[in-house]
This record gives sequence, structure tokens and C-alpha cells, in this order.
Amino acid sequence: MKTWKLVVFIGLVLVVFTGCSDVIEFTVTFDKQEGFDGTDSVKVAVGSAMPHALAPILAGFSFGGYYDAENGGGNQYYTASMASARSWDKTAATTLYAKWTNAYAINYDANGATGGTAPAVGTKLHDINYNISANTGNLVKTGYAFSGWNTQADGSGTDYATDDIYSANAASSLYAKWIATITFDDQSATTRVDPVFVTVLYTSESDTVASLPTPPHKIGASFGGWYTQTNGRGIEFNASTPVTGDITVYAKWKHTVTFDDREADTSVDPASKTVLYTTGTDTVGSLPTPPVKRGDTFGGWYTEVKGEGTEFNASTPLSGDITVYAKWIPDYVPGDTGPAGGIVFHDQGKYRDAWRFMEAAPSDITTEFDAKRPYLHIFGLYRTEPVGDNLAVGTGTEIGTGKANTEALVNAMGTTAYYVGDDSDVNTEYYAARTCSLYEYGVYDDWFLPSRDELNAMYENLHHREVPIGNFTDTYYWSSSEYPNAQGFGTSQFYVCIQSFQNGGIVMNPRQQSMLRVRPARVF
Repeated sequence: MKTWKLVVFIGLVLVVFTGCSDVIEFTVTFDKQEGFDGTDSVKVAVGSAMPHALAPILAGFSFGGYYDAENGGGNQYYTASMASARSWDKTAATTLYAKWTNAYAINYDANGATGGTAPAVGTKLHDINYNISANTGNLVKTGYAFSGWNTQADGSGTDYATDDIYSANAASSLYAKWIATITFDDQSATTRVDPVFVTVLYTSESDTVASLPTPPHKIGASFGGWYTQTNGRGIEFNASTPVTGDITVYAKWKHTVTFDDREADTSVDPASKTVLYTTGTDTVGSLPTPPVKRGDTFGGWYTEVKGEGTEFNASTPLSGDITVYAKWIPDYVPGDTGPAGGIVFHDQGKYRDAWRFMEAAPSDITTEFDAKRPYLHIFGLYRTEPVGDNLAVGTGTEIGTGKANTEALVNAMGTTAYYVGDDSDVNTEYYAARTCSLYEYGVYDDWFLPSRDELNAMYENLHHREVPIGNFTDTYYWSSSEYPNAQGFGTSQFYVCIQSFQNGGIVMNPRQQSMLRVRPARVF
């Protein structure tokens, strides 16, 4: 019983297999329509691509493929190159007919013209050259110039001009080619623009020039771009500006005036102004609001730094780009009376560390240390006895360090400075630094003993001038600048910088000896 079932199953399989192997092919005969050579017929199954075959030939004609009706009618099954144009879809033997062409249509497309008509369709005969038509219908496009024909609408194909030869045995469409010309007017530049003309081929309403000429140069002005009107007016024209027709653009020439406020507290606004070049005698017209700088009065704009050179104002003719500088007139100069009633002797140029100017007390100050010599002061030591570990604390020497020196000295010595006198050693609260720190004048009590450089500034700017001012005496004055072991004078000696107001000499003096004059100073 099992054997019988197996035999039946195998038989069924064989029957099915044998049935699927039958593929029906149909004969396709080629009617060459007076042509010769080439393949005569092929066989093809339904749904298959047309098999390989050779094209016929016919003198004076172009083969256009095989169709299922005469003269290129019906469905095309082979292309002109005998490639399959359509899968076989007929269930009977069939004849296909050759298509022969000996005349080709040349179509002319106006390609966006705004007026006129395209030439009539031309006919190109097989193997006979065809002359391209002129613009016989007077095609025009607003803003553009007609520039012949092209095989592509965007002008990327082959160009043809009037009477050019078209020799291909094939139909074609030719598109009007439209050109916009950009004229660059450099407005009498010294170095002229090159090129003057740039053409743009029309492809769409968003065509651009892509790149601009190298900017021209003009003596006395700087180039500011291209504009649609003269003197930098109208709309700026650049490489991304849409071109919609012929256009002339004009160089913008300008002067840039830059205002340098020289570190003003309120910056100048605007910091620069642009002036269009028109005649060569252009002016800025108006100046910015004057900047403000604490400690100075604004004195105008000048052509050189520090307010030097020639004054620049709203009517100064411009001959090119220029930077002008604020002139600052200090509120105080050496010799002026300061806010405390002292005498100004230094200006550091701007406010730093909450001050800018220094003033000296109007006269040397007195002390109660020695009634016989009220103007002479000791410098003092830091202990009631001279010990070896007394360190220098008034170490600043530069301008701006006298106040810190004085505070350090007073903190170190307090009210009992040690002094080695002529006859005996004494302690006293009346020493140079403390006397200056306690000094009050003009309701101000922020005076100090000047540092070495501050004392020298007093000498140079007040006393050492053609007519000395400040009521100084031609003698030595204490500074607040100390030097440990100065000039190798000994390991236990500490020295102070003092200055002669007779000859300006600066020397070192032991701090525990000598009585000298002092002149307080203050900053503001």
C-alpha cells in the first residue's frame, strides 16, 4: 500500500514539471519598408524584452525603429538603435514596420520672451545641412539682449548663431538665448575697474553675476561697493543680487572718519562716520557728542595723537580716510592749586587706583620735637632700642607708593619712634611719617610722606623751574622710601632716601640719625 502512494505522488510531480517547461514564442517579422540588410525576423515570448536584432538601412533616410503599424504608427517595439522599446505583448505572429525619416523638424522656442514671435518650424533634410534661422519674428525680452539660439533652455547646450550649420540627422529644439549686461561705472577711479562689462545668461529670474570685478582705486577716497545709483545711493549690488536685465551699477566712494577718544570714560559715539565722496571737498557735516574723561576737559579733535597737529571740525575738507584724536586738557597742571589748597605737582594721565593728580602741602610743616628747630623732623626707628631685626617697611619708591609707605611706617613705630640724638637717645611720637599722617590742611586729612619718586616730582615740577614755586628750602627733605643695608654701609644699618632741593641730588641717609624737613603730599 505504501509503495502505491509513492508511485502516484511521483507521477503527479512529473506531470506538473512537464507542463511548466512549455514556453510559447511568437515569430516577429520585420517589414523593412524598402530598406535592406538587417535582421529579417526574431522569436519572442510574451512579457519578454525584444531580442537583439540588426537595423536595416535605406539610402537618404534615417531609421527610426520598428512599429506595429506603418509610418511609425501604433506602438514602438524597437528604437532607432534597435534597443527594446517595449516588452512583447502579442499572442500571435506579428509583423513590425520600419520607420524611415528623411526630414527633421527644427523647432524654435521663445524661451521667456516678452514680445515678438519665434521663427516657424524649420525642416532639415537627411544628409543635407540646415542653416539656422535669424530672429525673424523680432523676439524681445525686457532688459535682455537676444544672443542667438541654444539646444538647452538654460543655455548649457550647443550655441547656434544666425546661418550656422546644423548637420545632425535628427530633430531639435532651439531656445532663444537671452543675455543681461552689467556695466560697472567706477565714477572716474584712479585705477579703473576691469572688466567694465559682465554678462549674465538668462536661466531664471534669480540669476546672479556670480563674481564682481576687482575693486577700483581712487586717490583720496576708499571703495564702498557698487550701487544702483550714483554717489553710493540706491540699492547695493553684490555677487548674490538677482539680475533681471541690463543694469549699470556705480562705484561708491567714501571717506571714513574714525574718532579716537583716547581712553575717555564715556566712549565717543559714533566711533566713526562715513562720508560719501562727491566733489573732493566733502566734509563730515557734524561731529559726535564730545566724550567725557574725568580730570580733563575735552578740547576738540586733532589730526595727531595727544591732541596735536591740525584741528578737525565739521567743515574740514576730507581728502581720504582719516583718524582724528581727542585733545584732553587736564583740569590741573603742575603749579595749579589743588582742591585741598596745596600745589599740584604730578598728573599720571588718567585715573588709576582712585586718583590721578598729586598735590603738595603749600609749605613745609613744623613739629613739636625740637622747639628750636621746628621745621626739622626725625625719621625714627621702630623700637625703643636699636635691635638688629628692625625691618624696612617703607619699601615703595615709585610714584603712587608714598601713602602705603607712610601707613606702614606709622603702624610699625606707633607713637614711640627711637632716635639717636646729638647728646642722647630719645623716644618720640614726632617723626616724619606720623607728622605727615596727622597733618590737616584745607579740611583734608589724607596727607602722607612722599616716596622717593614723588619727592623728586615735587623738586622737578615745582622747585626746579625758572621761577620756583612751593616755598621749598634749598636743603634736604625726607622721603618715605627705606633701603636695608644700602650701598654696603653695614649689616645693621637701615637707610632712607633723601633729596637735596638745592641741586636735586638723591642720597641714602641712616634713618636713626639726622633731622630734615618734610613736605606732605596727597592724591586726588
